[in-house]
Amino acid sequence: MADIAFACSSCRQSLEAPEEMAGEDIACPSCQAVITVPGPSAPRKETAAAPGCPSCGAALVPGAVLCTACGYHLVLRKKLATDFK
Repeated sequence: MADIAFACSSCRQSLEAPEEMAGEDIACPSCQAVITVPGPSAPRKETAAAPGCPSCGAALVPGAVLCTACGYHLVLRKKLATDFK
């Protein structure tokens, strides 16, 4: 079975879990918040809408390298530490 990709609802850390864990409560390895693993989602259809951040889903402008909503760097494929909240 495929893994479910999702983000922590508290710190927006990108996470993955096996489909068998859908509905289970887990502690986020980054912030320790208790979150529920979501159920698997249907495959997304490609649309002409603005691309979304892979970490938080916020809309990105074409050519964006950094999500201003959560600090995810699209080239480095990781969240950058920030001093603002």
